[in-house]
Amino acid sequence: MSWLPEFLFLGIWDALAFGIGIALLIYLAMNYSKWPKQIRGSLLVLSFIAVWFTALNWIHDGLHNTGAMPPNWGLLAFTEYLFHVPWLLFGLAIVLVIRQFVKVYK
Repeated sequence: MSWLPEFLFLGIWDALAFGIGIALLIYLAMNYSKWPKQIRGSLLVLSFIAVWFTALNWIHDGLHNTGAMPPNWGLLAFTEYLFHVPWLLFGLAIVLVIRQFVKVYK
């Protein structure tokens, strides 16, 4: 059984989510005083979580260095999904806050 499709799926979506997340964090940090008061708290929490998940990337890389590499495909898949699935769920949380953000500005 080939793990290539699963790793391609994670790689594409992870890169896209990471790029959008970094761009969003920079934009939000530059415009903090302009944020609507109704969603400042949720945006601050999401920003903190984004920084936290970025720090978890060091742990993720450390697991790769300690054995989650080919030919140990099972541990590699476990490590990838253990870290990447929460990152993708966090991306969905950002979408919900952006939706709230758009409603405030309508």
